[in-house]
Amino acid sequence: MSTEELIALAVKRGIIVDYFRISGRALALDLDGTYYIALNPELKDPELKEALAHELGHCFTRGFYSIRTPFAVRDWIEETAKRWAYKMLLPLDKVQELIKNGHDCYWRIAYEMELTEDFVKNAIEYYRSQGWLQ
Repeated sequence: MSTEELIALAVKRGIIVDYFRISGRALALDLDGTYYIALNPELKDPELKEALAHELGHCFTRGFYSIRTPFAVRDWIEETAKRWAYKMLLPLDKVQELIKNGHDCYWRIAYEMELTEDFVKNAIEYYRSQGWLQ
């Protein structure tokens, strides 16, 4: 899925996406039931696409927290958003197909899918930890 497709998905769901100078990569907010995503304008693909997918994960799973949220809950919410992004950008069936077709290392899959190697590594480790991938 491309960055443009992710933005189109956000627009379709009424999620407002814009670029703002922020210290991090991206930020998702729920303000009175309207979701907003702020993207750092310095990001370029594939980091931009991965950050947007992660923040969309917060919106689609309704996973938001505040400064008062306990760290264990924050970690769970962040992990849920990551997993949503993995499934959108690197679905399990696509990983299986790529491996079957000889893409046997992270960088090859990252190149093919236009993702960072770290994202691919983390997604595959997640799929393996669930027993969905050998």
